[in-house]
Amino acid sequence: MNAKKAERDKIWEQLESFNKLEEEIKKKEKEKEELIKEYEELPTPNPELSYDSDIIVKNIPIIGGQKLELLKKVLEKTFSEAGKYKIKYLSVPFDKEANKTKGYCFVSFEDKETAELMTKKLHNKPFDKQHTFEIYSFEYLKTVEEFPDELPKKDYSLKDDYDLLYWLLDPNLRDQYVIATNLTASVMWCDFAQEDDEMDFELKTSGRRTEWSPHGLFLTITGVSSLDAYCGKEWGRFQSLRHDNIKTFQFCPNERFLITHSKDASVVWDLWIDNRKRKFKIPKIQLPENQNRKKDKKEPKTKIDKTDLRKLINERIELQKIESKSPKALIHSTDIYNGFAWNFDGTKFARLNLDQIQFYDIPSLDSNPKHPIPIPNIQEISFSPKENLLVYWTKATDSANLSKIVFMEIPSLQIVKSHNLVLVEDCEIFWHPKGNHVAVIVTKYSKTLKSISGSSVELFNLNSKEILHETIDFKSFLISNFEWDPEGSTFIFATEPAEVKSQNEAKLQTIRMYTTQGHAQLTNDVNQNKVEVLKTIPDIQLRDIVWSSKGRYFIVVVKKGYSYVMEFWDSSNFTKSSIVDLPSYTRGFWDPTGSFLMIFSENNREIQFYTFQGALIKTIHPEGLKFACWRPRIEILSESDKKKIQEDAEKKMNDLRDKPQIQKEPTIDKSKSKELEKQQMRKTFIEYYQKKKEERLKEKQERKKIKQETKKEKK
Repeated sequence: MNAKKAERDKIWEQLESFNKLEEEIKKKEKEKEELIKEYEELPTPNPELSYDSDIIVKNIPIIGGQKLELLKKVLEKTFSEAGKYKIKYLSVPFDKEANKTKGYCFVSFEDKETAELMTKKLHNKPFDKQHTFEIYSFEYLKTVEEFPDELPKKDYSLKDDYDLLYWLLDPNLRDQYVIATNLTASVMWCDFAQEDDEMDFELKTSGRRTEWSPHGLFLTITGVSSLDAYCGKEWGRFQSLRHDNIKTFQFCPNERFLITHSKDASVVWDLWIDNRKRKFKIPKIQLPENQNRKKDKKEPKTKIDKTDLRKLINERIELQKIESKSPKALIHSTDIYNGFAWNFDGTKFARLNLDQIQFYDIPSLDSNPKHPIPIPNIQEISFSPKENLLVYWTKATDSANLSKIVFMEIPSLQIVKSHNLVLVEDCEIFWHPKGNHVAVIVTKYSKTLKSISGSSVELFNLNSKEILHETIDFKSFLISNFEWDPEGSTFIFATEPAEVKSQNEAKLQTIRMYTTQGHAQLTNDVNQNKVEVLKTIPDIQLRDIVWSSKGRYFIVVVKKGYSYVMEFWDSSNFTKSSIVDLPSYTRGFWDPTGSFLMIFSENNREIQFYTFQGALIKTIHPEGLKFACWRPRIEILSESDKKKIQEDAEKKMNDLRDKPQIQKEPTIDKSKSKELEKQQMRKTFIEYYQKKKEERLKEKQERKKIKQETKKEKK
């Protein structure tokens, strides 16, 4: 009996398990039927078919099930353009658990052309106030599906496949330069031994802006909606950064990170891995009430004189040419560019916001310190090229009539020095490339605050423990064209009168050259003037001052009538080496060695090459010339390495001086030396003639032997 009960129990257990399986199967079948009902409208995917006419639309409104049909109707109208184009199907994925749409849809057209046309029209265009379309093709989906889950680890360093430093290893020791025209940008090898230079790379740019990175690793081409970077021996496109309406950009000192600026936002990029690190929106500054107030309709209209208009147009044309070609003019002409500043080694940058500064670490982009530092009415910031030292200046407010120039250490935020100024209208900060000195050009108001009274140079020395200060004041004069000697202790600027008696008279400038050699011994006594005046050039119409990349030499371009005069100067003794007449002038650049000068003229469409002494080497006439510039060189040697090389060279020179001098041969009269030369020439000629005779005799004998052998063979 017990055995029968055990068998029955086993049978009942098997039946129960079988019933459970049947119930699970029925549930799965019901789920399948529901899924099939959901996707009955969608066609079954076929791998043989092409999905070129299908698109994916992102950033559509996320709504509930009640408004789903209404959303589909609105989307059909927008993508069909009110029945102009036919749509095969439109599917909006729906999440049942959340009872909401997923925020994207699939649209299929009849042709590939219509799909491409609709992507061009509607991509990055607003659907409503809160949603903008993002449209992608099905090919983009395939690339996303095939993308691996784990990225391969790659070393993004200068030892990459692009061979970034190939041009520095040229066996002929040639430098490169770029020529930008209306249609192309071409990189050329400069060879003064040949008339025509060899082309290394050419790209169609359709008139877009072409520039080098600070160390010459990348050639950047800025368009309407992107910035493309080219590099390497094969000149492949390294990255393409998408940013609309780029005005300026700032490279990190190591050229890995980049900040692009537009009117609306500034974006920080990791250039080596094409990653947008962070976007900063530029706040809109509200104007005062008087400027925002609309003009009354009954206000009388003012008449404008035609002569004033012509003068204004001519001045604006010249300013636009200077600003478009000069990087320093761009720096001080846009508030966007001054809002960001990199430190000397590229490990952090500072952002200037409304009445505050924020510091960010690289590459994490974490704010350090976390909260912004409030500084009321701050105007401009600038890092030292040598250390983590920040300089900024603040403008006077209504409560206090004092403006300040402040030196701040980073990251301790300790104020090292603060200098007060009175009646300040504007300031511009100019660091020496080595970071030993900084000059601040200050323009000042009059006491009534209705006109500009003059300007001054506030010079700060950072060589000593305490930051020493000295002022060079110019009453009723304005300062412009300030330039440091890159390797020396001199600086040059121009002064012009703040007010002109008559409008027809042209403003005449005076070039002033100073040195800071005595500035290291400066004390706190203001009366001691240790900055020495070296030379002044009065009454000229200055166009440009350009220092050599290695210092000592510089050019001064002066306007005379409708043409220009270019003067070559040596700062060691302040003498002119030569003067060159130029029919037109746009911009000048020195090569990385500081030995050769390139000048291009956009009006005449020509490029001229000169030596540092002013001798013309050659001219080039490219069609449609817009811009030309030397390729910069990256400084591989550090300052300590340069000092060691100099010390080794001095030791070798001293060793040669200490060695005993070899006795010179006795001098011979010129008449006797000429006779000896003639005798030697005769001897050499006779020896040469005898050698040729012997060679000819040998050849004759060989020919005779060959003839005799041929005769014997014939017989």
